Amino acid sequence: MDKVVPACISTARKCKINAVVSMRTSRIAVLLEDVHDRGNENAVIRTMDAFGFQNLHVVSTMVPRETRRIQRTDKGARKWITIHNWNCLDQCVAHLRSQGYKIGATHPGSTTEIQRVDFNDKLVLAFGNEQFGISQKLARLSDFSFSIPMCGFVESLNVSVAVAVTLFQAFAQRMDTVRQNSLEERKRV
Repeated sequence: MDKVVPACISTARKCKINAVVSMRTSRIAVLLEDVHDRGNENAVIRTMDAFGFQNLHVVSTMVPRETRRIQRTDKGARKWITIHNWNCLDQCVAHLRSQGYKIGATHPGSTTEIQRVDFNDKLVLAFGNEQFGISQKLARLSDFSFSIPMCGFVESLNVSVAVAVTLFQAFAQRMDTVRQNSLEERKRV
């Protein structure tokens, strides 16, 4: 890390960078399909950075994206996340499959609840646009679907909230696995 981080950076900052990088993962990525509100996209980016997820795939096929940049929402997190822009869903999915990812798409009607998803697999978590959710095409291309259980009258969450809930679940499961592996390692010593 010292070869990459300039000498002018303080030791405390180097420690922070090392800690963040050591927790970053590319095993779980996020796919946003036709999300047109940049505020939602930026909130997703901020959440991804907060929980250590590196890759965002943004597919824009039918909905023109807002052109204005909303800086306040991402709080500068955009520079820490790798964003892949696509204008063709088939190309995006083919690329992800070639990288060994399974695709799980959110769907309010799915009988598989988020708690049953194995986030230790190499996954792309797909979320649809604000009005219609995922497209039928993405539903067909996905390996499985999952839902976020809710007990209120609404049928769905805002897309950035759905991503945050899902990534927190993935993060918590990942931390449990890290703790478990650490305990097993200590027992062997």
